[in-house]
Amino acid sequence: MRHGRLPSLRGERGTSVAELLVTAAISLIIVAAAGTTLALAVGAWNKQSKRTDAFDQARQAFLDMTRELRQASEVKRLSGQMLEAKVAVGEGANRTLHTIRYDCSRPGWRSGTRTCVRQDVTASTTRNVWVDVRNTEVFTQAQGSRHIRIRIEQDNASGGAPYVVEGGVTARSCPEGEGVVGEC
Repeated sequence: MRHGRLPSLRGERGTSVAELLVTAAISLIIVAAAGTTLALAVGAWNKQSKRTDAFDQARQAFLDMTRELRQASEVKRLSGQMLEAKVAVGEGANRTLHTIRYDCSRPGWRSGTRTCVRQDVTASTTRNVWVDVRNTEVFTQAQGSRHIRIRIEQDNASGGAPYVVEGGVTARSCPEGEGVVGEC
């Protein structure tokens, strides 16, 4: 068995330190650009995710409120920012009639906005429903109508256009005077 000779490296040149430094610098620029692009994409995704969550919470609060108002035995619009309803709470023999008030006249967290709260007057409990509401006429109603229009313009924390949730509810009670009161 014969072993061959290794080829000679005499004419071969190695990589110089300058070439290594240039290659490292170009690689570093490429990695930095890719990292910056990734960071921007993640930031945009997080911002959109927060925006979507905020809108979903506003929409769910709106659905809960309209469901409660549709089941109310009485609904009365007290002002453009306040609505009161008589709602049955509990099950079976424990079912009682509670006065529920939606009040959107309280100061909001941001300047020029309001907070809407759901207040169970009977049970003396209050919870925030929406914060940073921009519009002043949340509840509108045509004279003599049982239909109450609800529009919430919630401030967008990331700037831009507000979240708008709107719809209406037709009360199961009959019109009488200023608001809607009394059973049909």
